[in-house]
Amino acid sequence: MQATLRLPTTGADGFAGLLDPEGNPASWAVTDRNPIAEGMTAAAWIEGLPGGVTRVLAWSGTLDESLFGAGNPMTWIGPGRAALDGFLAGITPILRERGVRLLIRPHCRHVLGDATTAKSFAQSLAPGSPVGLALEIAGIFEPGMLGAAVDHCRRTFETLGPLAEAVISSGVAVAGDRVIPAPPGEGPVGTGLLEELYESHCRPGTPIVEATGSPEALAGRCSTMG
Repeated sequence: MQATLRLPTTGADGFAGLLDPEGNPASWAVTDRNPIAEGMTAAAWIEGLPGGVTRVLAWSGTLDESLFGAGNPMTWIGPGRAALDGFLAGITPILRERGVRLLIRPHCRHVLGDATTAKSFAQSLAPGSPVGLALEIAGIFEPGMLGAAVDHCRRTFETLGPLAEAVISSGVAVAGDRVIPAPPGEGPVGTGLLEELYESHCRPGTPIVEATGSPEALAGRCSTMG
């Protein structure tokens, strides 16, 4: 049975819970903590995770000073991946102990910056790992890519849809120098296209997480957490 959850538009620093379509708390949480920030340990990263949470949506992180900055090229080569692998090595025992599954959201400015890198990452995970992959719509775009948004979406679903354990579905909007999530249907990525790609490439029952609220509120969500 497919589960449709709602990505909250606001939340305190740390973790925010997802809601089901009726507005009730689900056993999922989301965080904008940067797992490879300088000085961040696995124990510190997961501190404050509410009890009862079984799935956490999280970024692969960046070596830039800003969560969505694009100024540190080390993020996309050896140092970035090494930092992510080190974080996952530290947090895996904690996830196992708590019965939590960590789903990584690719983002074009983070370690898992494109579909090919994210696919390689997912395929490298050991059997039984408590870590998996989510497919993030808005995260795959830089502003200059929106003219070919349909093609980018198709290629991303073809590559990551069979591997994804959740699809974060949204429209897209531009804020400053980056693309941010908007409510589904806004921007060049229509809901009909997303439904088609989901049905064609994702495993039956893959949970859908919908971004809700205004683009401004969603952008605020992406910048308020530590």
